[in-house]
Amino acid sequence: GLEKYVIDALRIIEPQIENLAFLEELPTSDYSVKTERVPYVSLKNRNERYPLSIMGDGMNRVLSIILGIINAKNGICLIDEIENGIYYRRQPELWRIICLLVTELDVQLFATTHSLDCIRSFSSVAHEVDAQLIRLEKRKSEFAAVNYKSGELQIALENDIELR
Repeated sequence: GLEKYVIDALRIIEPQIENLAFLEELPTSDYSVKTERVPYVSLKNRNERYPLSIMGDGMNRVLSIILGIINAKNGICLIDEIENGIYYRRQPELWRIICLLVTELDVQLFATTHSLDCIRSFSSVAHEVDAQLIRLEKRKSEFAAVNYKSGELQIALENDIELR
């Protein structure tokens, strides 16, 4: 029942995606005897299926993020450098789907970033759910966590407070 979220997330990058299937492929080398299941997409008004790998790193990154969250149902999901491979103008839509998914699946998500664009994108949807940004900073010989709830995050962004 969660396929809709996966397809919606992939449509952030390619709006023509209609379906996703994992198909078995024969081994690609003489040393491998196992078949692999490879993601393929079908596009609107096209009869062929296309391997997801030809659609760019962003598409593969979105798929791995969404599947990671789905597999973490009722648990914790850790994603390092969440913005990697994803065009900054697409990030707010991705954050929206991520926030819906983590809420519906009861997942606590920890995502790292050094990107101010990613933080801005997160901030644009953080107010829709109970989400917060936690900035780790070094103070003398120890680290401290500084929490920003959605309203505080927006104020920090407006006042150019360092969040990365």
